[in-house]
Amino acid sequence: MRPALQLRAWTATLACAWVAVLFVPANALGSNGQPRLALDPTAQPELLYAYRQDACDSHDLPDIPARAFRDADGKIRLLATNYVHRALVGDDFATLAKRCDVLYRPSQIGEPALYDDKAWIQAVYTLDGRTVHALLSADFHEYRHSTRCPFGSDTNKCWYNAITAAVSTDGGQTFRPALLPPAHYIAGPPVRYDINAGRSIGFFTTSNIVAHRGHYYTLVYTGGGFGRQRRGACLLRTANLDDPSSWRAWDGKGFGYRFIDPYRASPAAAPGPGCAPVSPAVFSGPVRSLLRHGASGTFIAVMLAAAPARGVYYSVSTDLIDWTAPIPLMLAPTRAEVKRGMNRDTTVAIDYPSIIDHASPGRNFEFIAAEPYLYYVDLPARDGKLTGERRLMRRRLVLN
Repeated sequence: MRPALQLRAWTATLACAWVAVLFVPANALGSNGQPRLALDPTAQPELLYAYRQDACDSHDLPDIPARAFRDADGKIRLLATNYVHRALVGDDFATLAKRCDVLYRPSQIGEPALYDDKAWIQAVYTLDGRTVHALLSADFHEYRHSTRCPFGSDTNKCWYNAITAAVSTDGGQTFRPALLPPAHYIAGPPVRYDINAGRSIGFFTTSNIVAHRGHYYTLVYTGGGFGRQRRGACLLRTANLDDPSSWRAWDGKGFGYRFIDPYRASPAAAPGPGCAPVSPAVFSGPVRSLLRHGASGTFIAVMLAAAPARGVYYSVSTDLIDWTAPIPLMLAPTRAEVKRGMNRDTTVAIDYPSIIDHASPGRNFEFIAAEPYLYYVDLPARDGKLTGERRLMRRRLVLN
């Protein structure tokens, strides 16, 4: 186990090196009694983990939004990991330390019908701290298994993605598919992998999981473009985390849309309209974090957005269906704009935002309470190119 990072010792060093952001004052945000969030102007960014300094191996870089839960022994386990999964573990958030034990490694099977190539744990939820349910983004990339992709270096045009289920029965020390693949399938496109599709196809990311009135909810992003599926964030729910097939999506009227695995469906089955994205004008990309504000009963979604300026935004809802216009939280250059050559001047970009409230009740940190932090990954850049370094960061927020 790597020693716990001395967060306070990093603060002075980072004060001159952290990504330049625009502060948005809390008293300028929100209305009608809704929760209002802003960066704490008195708090410095904290470094939790630096890839080139702290990695257990070359795969050990932060590649998902940070997720946390409290295990049965009272320890906090935080995941912000690559497809070879490891955790930061501590008695509290101040003592988190990287552990090099691998808790999940996907099979990397070159068969898209099994949904078991590479996969990233994107959400976790536990009721007792021992059995931990997880949602995974399971992707199949042709280039990993052959040279047949006809689009040259643009390997994303031969990318097929689904959401699958995993489970841990030892408090998050190890995970496995919830059922033998492909029975761990939760959500995906109603069409099979097509090497000539010319675009990425599938459902790609999930928010964390939030419990509400007997169901568990998550927001899942799809780029659409297959069958009649529209692009956006689809709201999924289940009453039974043990059953991957029990998840249903909002169809515009209710939770009536069931995902059908196209490799197990009748060949005559025609793709339907798909799930109905919620507030598509608000969520044009992945929703990275979903929380409940206990005092008001409202929900908060966190995402990256480009307008009016690039950075981290949040939106508020009372019903998980209708969401407010995005509200800026931290404006900063994003990884996407640097990769696309849209910003050659920045020295640091950001990605993978999430909010974790250190004072959230329960085991799953699904509530906004009294001690919210914005977690994100910063990616240094030079001459318009990312350097390959990644740093898991957090910033204290204020809540009004």
